[in-house]
Amino acid sequence: MLWTVVPDRGGIAPPGVDFTATSRSGRGFAPKVFPGPRRAAAREGERKVLGLKSLLYASASALAPGDEQAEIERIVTSARMRNSRLGITGTLVFTKTSFAQILEGPNEAVDSLMERIAKDPRHDQVTVVDTIEADARLFDGWSLSYSGASRYVDKHIAPLLDGGGREEAQQLRRLMKALAAVA
Repeated sequence: MLWTVVPDRGGIAPPGVDFTATSRSGRGFAPKVFPGPRRAAAREGERKVLGLKSLLYASASALAPGDEQAEIERIVTSARMRNSRLGITGTLVFTKTSFAQILEGPNEAVDSLMERIAKDPRHDQVTVVDTIEADARLFDGWSLSYSGASRYVDKHIAPLLDGGGREEAQQLRRLMKALAAVA
């Protein structure tokens, strides 16, 4: 059976908006309303999100030495609330000298949030490293996963701030996924 799920008004809807789904089987079409935050097409047991962007950025930290822990706690707390409202999931890594974050969500929400991050005075050298159209969320259920300071991770972020390529971006994506899995 194939389910195609779209918001009642079309396009991608914010969280909490109901969707009308039409199932197509050998017996015709049967509309049904589902609550949900995104546009999706799914086969039984599988959920593929349409219009889902996954963006990886890196930046140099502009946080004052000694204030890092308190500032990171503020960032994580506010990001979790905001991301949940916007339908954004992802993970953040901070290494005392650098940030790296994967943002997943509707195209417009991710782009808007990235513009906000680029203007944030706590970041220098904000670099969008990689953007992909994703079939599914890697961090589904995480409005923000956070991993603390790590020199090992810093070694993977630094080359990206110096113009690293696709291979470095893929390595960092895998590393961040692994860190989130144990967080």
